[in-house]
Amino acid sequence: MSAAAAAAAAAAGSSSSGRDICVIGAGAAGLVTARHLLRCGLRPTILEAAPDLGGLWSSPNRPNKKTWKSLRTNLSRYTCCFSEHPWSNNHMDNLEQDARSFFFPTAWQMHQYLSSYAQQFLYSHEDCTFGFGCQVTKVRPHTNNNKNKDQGYSVEWTTTTTTSTPTTTTTKADESPSTTQTQSEQIQHHHQRIFDGVVVASGFFAQAAWPSGVVVDDPTNTRGGGGNSNTPPPPPPAPPPPPPPPPPPFFLLHSSQYQSADQLWFPPQTFVKATATATATATPVLDNNDNNNNNRHNDQDNPDPKNATPETVAICGSSFSAFEIAVDLCKSSSASSSSLLQTYDAPCRVLHILPQWPWILPRFVPDATRRHGWSPIDLVLYQRPHDGFKLEQVLGNDPDANAQKRDFLSQLLGRPQLEKQQGIFQHQQQQQQQQDQQQQEHGDGDSSSNQKDHRPSPPGGGGGGNEDDTTLPVFCSITDEYWDWVSRGRIQIESGYYWKGWNEEGQLLLEPFEPAQTTKSTHENNTSTTTTTLTRPVNAVIAATGYHTTVDAFLDHDTILSKLQFQPHNQFMPLVLCHDVYHPELPRLALVGMYRGPYFGVLELQARLAAAQLAIQLLLPPKQKNKENDDDSNPNDGDNDDDDDDDDDDDNDAKELQTAQLIRDQVPQPQFPRGDLIGRMDALTTKLYQLGRRYQHVLPNLHGFFNNDDDNNNNNHNDHNTDKDNEPLVPLFRTKGTVVLPALYQPNVTLAQSVLDDLERNLEQKCRNDPRFITSMVWTALVGTVWNFERSLTPVVGSRDGTGLPMGSSQSVSGTIRFSLQQDNHTVNPNEVYLLYREDGVMSLPSGKPMSVFREYHYVQNTQSGALDLYFVEQGKRAHLFLSLVFEPQVPSPESPTPLLHQNNNHHNTNGSMVQVWTARSNHLCVKDMYNAHFAMEFNGLAAQRLAMEYTVQGPAKDYISKTILTPASSSSSFSHI
Repeated sequence: MSAAAAAAAAAAGSSSSGRDICVIGAGAAGLVTARHLLRCGLRPTILEAAPDLGGLWSSPNRPNKKTWKSLRTNLSRYTCCFSEHPWSNNHMDNLEQDARSFFFPTAWQMHQYLSSYAQQFLYSHEDCTFGFGCQVTKVRPHTNNNKNKDQGYSVEWTTTTTTSTPTTTTTKADESPSTTQTQSEQIQHHHQRIFDGVVVASGFFAQAAWPSGVVVDDPTNTRGGGGNSNTPPPPPPAPPPPPPPPPPPFFLLHSSQYQSADQLWFPPQTFVKATATATATATPVLDNNDNNNNNRHNDQDNPDPKNATPETVAICGSSFSAFEIAVDLCKSSSASSSSLLQTYDAPCRVLHILPQWPWILPRFVPDATRRHGWSPIDLVLYQRPHDGFKLEQVLGNDPDANAQKRDFLSQLLGRPQLEKQQGIFQHQQQQQQQQDQQQQEHGDGDSSSNQKDHRPSPPGGGGGGNEDDTTLPVFCSITDEYWDWVSRGRIQIESGYYWKGWNEEGQLLLEPFEPAQTTKSTHENNTSTTTTTLTRPVNAVIAATGYHTTVDAFLDHDTILSKLQFQPHNQFMPLVLCHDVYHPELPRLALVGMYRGPYFGVLELQARLAAAQLAIQLLLPPKQKNKENDDDSNPNDGDNDDDDDDDDDDDNDAKELQTAQLIRDQVPQPQFPRGDLIGRMDALTTKLYQLGRRYQHVLPNLHGFFNNDDDNNNNNHNDHNTDKDNEPLVPLFRTKGTVVLPALYQPNVTLAQSVLDDLERNLEQKCRNDPRFITSMVWTALVGTVWNFERSLTPVVGSRDGTGLPMGSSQSVSGTIRFSLQQDNHTVNPNEVYLLYREDGVMSLPSGKPMSVFREYHYVQNTQSGALDLYFVEQGKRAHLFLSLVFEPQVPSPESPTPLLHQNNNHHNTNGSMVQVWTARSNHLCVKDMYNAHFAMEFNGLAAQRLAMEYTVQGPAKDYISKTILTPASSSSSFSHI
């Protein structure tokens, strides 16, 4: 729909029907809100500033989109969906895709999903109207002057149309003929309409948040004034602030503007270190309307990109996007030939500046409740802890609860994995300290390296830093491959600092982070002068510093924002609301999507609550009318003659506002305001249940939240419930260990069961029976590891001397084995990533004289067969194929009654972490000798804690068994190879 048509449709019917609701935003929050408004008998009009729906999950061609092309969700498709609309194969690009691609949708697939949701529930509904290209500018209560009573809300918005006017250029007779050109002009139109209610669904991730010391030329940034008519009056005059720093001598953009590594290209002359007198190219913030930046590579004024000298891209922040972009840059820089991140031969380094370490979790983690071994992380984190409803843990800084979370995460990852992370980090810090010391000797030291005697280290490994206090709030980030790239030196880490801006010399300014004394809301405006400089030059800075909501761009301050206690710079909890949805002093107004966390399930319950509140306020007859027609014989007629229920509502709302204030004021602040997902969803369900039972005649479509005889789908699905009239019927299947999914928060048992069956079927197919997945887990567990090994070579009893040893004697070899991630252009497939297996050992000969042993292999993931292919390496180059290993769970069989590693599959270690063993068999004919190989890997959480390799060798001149057992080397010596 064009902007003009959308505006006409949205503005139509300006005479109110008594049930017209304006929904601001057509992202996930706005769409699901419109769905439930329709179910409650209301008429939503959706105003969206963008040209299409999706919000955060916009179409790939939309300007100013906030997601990049390679982005995938960090929670599975079973969590990223609405209860009535499970994912189908129509939303997926390829049914044959691997587990990671199948379970974790791309941004484009998320947009397809939301489009199909709108197609099924909204587009064809006669009471639902969409207005795209409608920028809401003002929302304020509308008062009827005659009755001095609120009569809804006045909503103002603008649309823009483009007109084309032909112009003719006249030329002289002896020149070329006259030409006709088209001149375009944009015309802005203003609209205003009175609605009976408003739902703000513009979302939490609306506007890029920058550190207070960073000034950018961003016309969409309304922080700090700049023409925002809804902001409160400025405070009394203060001393003038210091002048802003000069434009940055590096490429600067926000993580919301990041699209790919191709954005970060510059000709060589811009790679200069700024000084007080140097003239550097000032680079403005990227104009994200230019999503395809390849055209700048063809600029004839720019030198050949291959002559550029890429150095360092700094990523500032510890948000989810910071880790994901760091990995994306490293992967892109190894394959790109047109960006700043050019080739592996001249790779760009990522400098990651982060205030504190989160627990870095991968998308797949061990799952002891299922036989396939691993599951998407959300299916493990969000399992119901006990039968029945869960009481919400409101505050996130409870010491005992935080200690329990740390224990759980330690068990999930496994001690070897945590020690591996610690070893990689500590080795990198030692290297950096040596480099800093060398620079200081030459008078060019990095002052940031000397500010802290001990920088915060990754959690769980006993490394100290901010994780010494195990009672502090737990922060997590979900990403894959981050530590792999750190181990290769492609990601360097500067932990324990906030990025504050840059100085006149172009050096980054950093401020130390103190977790026990600082909150997100107060830190941004902190006037502390305790800053240090980072003298390492950077060529680009990506600020992964979060978002602001933009509700202050259109909600009236005096009548709305002041009651919501709005704090414009508070990124943690900018508003104080009941259940994050409504305020009792603002009837007919609701907010949906003001929530940070796994939001689809909570989002839909918020939408149900907003729709229910509006339906009660608009469709319930006035109280006076009820009193005049009071009939006490009907207990369900909605009569509140004694006002007891109203008093209870007032008390509950007051308690909710107090709770919201407590959450906002937590010190130190947790990662999310309401971090207990299961408890939050159950709390919203309880609220809906109470409204549904009280207003059954007004809210018949809330039947899933209380017992209703008309619902035939709710029989025997919660057998432990003894009194269904006193307990909500949803969520379904609320027994201990059940995965909490949005599909369980609706009343259709058949639909819920089908989703659970689909989940188990796909887990079995993708995570147990697909060798590509198992190989990827084995690969990940080996990357960057160092092992001590012991090998025995034993001739078969009664056979000829096939090893060169005396009959019946054995031989031993010991040493170290390293698995390092490699990538170069000397393999068959350019830019192929592989593991280099390097073995250095000593063989004890019968004479007692030691002999050095050295060998190398290339380990390659075969994306076609799913096998782990092992190649011989001869003279430093890959030779022919040796083995193809396909791993499966270790199960004793008649052919192999004795397991290679004596460990039962899927049981727990003494520290609670999950232990499982996977094995693989293969063979190789080397001339006339057959090598029958048997590998076994024992996982402790995510990490490999033991590895066994056994070869039974038979041939005309050989008949022996070689058995090698690998155990992890100590962390102090593990990473000297990096």
